[in-house]
Amino acid sequence: SIIDLTASMACSVAGSNCGNGIGQCNACGGVWHLPINQSKEAHDLLIDKILALRNSQIGITGYHVSVPTSDSHSLSSDSNSLLTTINGWDAQSLSSQNRRICLAIQNAIQEFQTNAQPNSQRVAIVMSAGSITHECSDVSSGDLNLNGVSGDAGDDAIQVACDAKQIYNITVHAVGFGENADQQTLQRIAVCGNGSYYYSSIPDLVNVYEQIADDIINATYFEQTIEFSNEVVTTTLYEDSLIQFNYSDGSSLYGLYITTEKKFDNDTAGT
Repeated sequence: SIIDLTASMACSVAGSNCGNGIGQCNACGGVWHLPINQSKEAHDLLIDKILALRNSQIGITGYHVSVPTSDSHSLSSDSNSLLTTINGWDAQSLSSQNRRICLAIQNAIQEFQTNAQPNSQRVAIVMSAGSITHECSDVSSGDLNLNGVSGDAGDDAIQVACDAKQIYNITVHAVGFGENADQQTLQRIAVCGNGSYYYSSIPDLVNVYEQIADDIINATYFEQTIEFSNEVVTTTLYEDSLIQFNYSDGSSLYGLYITTEKKFDNDTAGT
């Protein structure tokens, strides 16, 4: 989960943002509405839902113009440790309006490469509450956000999302948070990352992250159907399998129907 930790997460005013603390926010006529609190609540829910899946992990990448180590967390299944990082996000110390999303996505890619479990499904969620301001010098991009300018900060963010999917098989979703989000660029990030784009007003962020979690969870389920007739069939049952027998008993003019049941020989096999 790649999270915007700029001043937009604390103060907004008339379609733009100002202030790096409640005093500065009030001085420029801003509203100190603390959307960072909605982000914390949304991530509490995300952690609970995703870690309920078997063998799952979550990592956190908090960003502004850089990616501070103190605001991030490696991939982990330790919910308490993850929550400690999230609860450490402080509105009083949120940075300026500068965002380098390309760097944040690169950081997440590196985290997957270093710490992800082999053959795991890999999903990144990129959230931004404002314009994308800073490029990455090691990224070469064209006019991917279709704004008439090639190689700007938004283009670099889209290019890195393309690389995440095409090179590393990481699905990239994007969330535009609030009225100042660069929705056009975020939508292109999701398209190139083969993910979905979600928009959220400040009060709705928790619901949006719940939807994202449900979409990720649904994508991890596989249906296993076996069809057979009068033959021995061997298949594998997993600990979260649902086994259901559908059959037609036909009709018989003579004799008795006899049903027999037998417990499985062990946790994974039976006859």
